[in-house]
Amino acid sequence: MKQKAPAGMPEWLREMIENDTFKDQPKEFQDRIIKALDTIATGTVPPDVQEVVTIGIREQKRNLEIAKGANLLCDRIGGYIVRGWEV
Repeated sequence: MKQKAPAGMPEWLREMIENDTFKDQPKEFQDRIIKALDTIATGTVPPDVQEVVTIGIREQKRNLEIAKGANLLCDRIGGYIVRGWEV
């Protein structure tokens, strides 16, 4: 039976859950994902980690605004997204 993934979950994870393939992933991968989601859900992200994430998000937003202003997003957004996921 197909499960319905919760809203707000990353699309790739939602697809794994709804297609019943998350259970086929290595246990270490499953544990890391579950721990990360639990940390976010319970609000137990350490302050130093939260600060780094906040700075990263702010800088990414700034970079995307600059790229949009230079008309770079229309032509190169696919490559940008792929590089972001490979990191």
